[in-house]
Amino acid sequence: MKHDVAGSLPLQHEPPMRDEGKTKERLVHEIRELRTRLGELEISRRELRNALDALQQCYEELERRVDGRTSELLGLNDELQREIRERMVAEKELIDSRRRLADIINFLPDATLVINQEGRVIAWNQAMEEMTGIRAAEMLGKGDYEYARPFYGEKRPILIDLVLQPNKKEETVYYLFERDNDTITAEVFILTFKGGTHLRAKARPLYDAHGNVVGAIESIRDITTRKEAEARARKLAAELEERVRERTAQLETANRELEAFAYSVSHDLRAPLRAMSGFSHLLLEYYREKLDDQGRHYLQRMDQVSQRMGKLIDDLLSLSRLTRVEMRRERVDLSVMARGIAAELEEREPGRDVEFVISERLIARGDTQLLRVVLENLLGNAWKFTAKHPQAQIEFGRLNQKGKPVYFVRDDGVGFDMTYVEKIFKAFQRLYPSNEFEGSGIGLATVERIITRHGGEVWAEGEVGKGATFYFTLA
Repeated sequence: MKHDVAGSLPLQHEPPMRDEGKTKERLVHEIRELRTRLGELEISRRELRNALDALQQCYEELERRVDGRTSELLGLNDELQREIRERMVAEKELIDSRRRLADIINFLPDATLVINQEGRVIAWNQAMEEMTGIRAAEMLGKGDYEYARPFYGEKRPILIDLVLQPNKKEETVYYLFERDNDTITAEVFILTFKGGTHLRAKARPLYDAHGNVVGAIESIRDITTRKEAEARARKLAAELEERVRERTAQLETANRELEAFAYSVSHDLRAPLRAMSGFSHLLLEYYREKLDDQGRHYLQRMDQVSQRMGKLIDDLLSLSRLTRVEMRRERVDLSVMARGIAAELEEREPGRDVEFVISERLIARGDTQLLRVVLENLLGNAWKFTAKHPQAQIEFGRLNQKGKPVYFVRDDGVGFDMTYVEKIFKAFQRLYPSNEFEGSGIGLATVERIITRHGGEVWAEGEVGKGATFYFTLA
């Protein structure tokens, strides 16, 4: 199509102009659509950019989470490895502990078995092997009371089963049965085991860390030798008791006969002694002028000897009574008793210059009358053997030896030679002649017998010319 120079109207061909208008409209339309599409593309591009940004953020977040989870997993892996190592160590220690426990059980001196909660043997030590003749390899893992067969010849419950069945009544075969909390101790005689054997057994349950019963342990000891020894001891004790009764009856009879004899002898001896003393007095009274000095001296000696003999008889009777008199133990103030005896001695011989040193509050337990005899003899001896000293001292006191009170009477008299100390407490054993120091030789023997009856001891120390000390204890 052609246009004129002005371009206002076409020169020819009118229809092509209509086609050109349509084309322009179409172009405008397409341009609009294109613009719309471009706008949509721009929106899509922005959305895509936003999506890419969001995706980048998600990726970064995912990386952070993966890194965190990886670190967490690595930490868990380290912890798991540590736990595995610890468990392996613990399992090794458990194995070692079980081995040590097995060794301990195996070398226990008593025959020992252990069963689990199902009643199966899990330990059978060497002592049990020796007692029963059954090897551990033959018994481990067995249940159903198989462990009773070596003892009873049959399968049956034994003491260890009563531990796992606390409500089960104890068997009457046990002649001793004791429960102490969850531990049972019993003794039994089994005729079928080694021809008759006494066994002492102790059983108790085994617990896990939570206090649940997981098994039981029993130790068994052969006490046949001990029981036989006890039976022999009981037999001997019965025989000894019978002998003691017989001996006691014989001694009582002998004591009664001795007492009767002593009184008889005393009576029979006193009569001639009284006669000797009486006739000697009559002779001295009525025939003094007809006797010379030597005759009078002989009569006086006869009188003195008869009096000494009478005193000796009295002392012998007193000594014999000491073994028969009944003791009455009570609280005794020895200080007061000693002061009273000292006063009697001073009253008897007021011209003597003797200082008594008596400790205060010497309290003992014993028979008052017998202890008085002890002090009378000891203080009387001290008084007698200081008679040749113009000034003398007698001391009564107490000292401690190994925590026990020891009483003593000390004097500064003539003393004695320690060579003869063994004779000093024997009857009629005199260290000095009677014409030098009077006495019957019975006093210290009496002291020794009384102290022995009190369960104590008596001994003496001395030195010639330097005095003597007599010690005694009371049980």
